[in-house]
Amino acid sequence: MKKFKFEITLTDEDLIGDEFWEDALERDGTGIAVLKETFENMINDSNILISSDKDAKDIIKLINYTEK
Repeated sequence: MKKFKFEITLTDEDLIGDEFWEDALERDGTGIAVLKETFENMINDSNILISSDKDAKDIIKLINYTEK
C-alpha cells in the first residue's frame, strides 16, 4: 500500500485582511475549525475519496499550532 502525506503551512500573515479569515477567527478565536472545514470541503468537492471508506474529516489532522 502506498501512503501519501502532505503538509500545508499557513500563518495569520498569509490570511490576514481577508473576510474569510476574519469570519474564521470569530468562530473559534483561532480560525482552525474553519480552515479544517474548508480543507475537508475541498477534498469532498473533488471526489478524490469517492472509492474510499474514509471521509475527508478522517484524514485531516492539525499537527501543530503555535502563537508567538
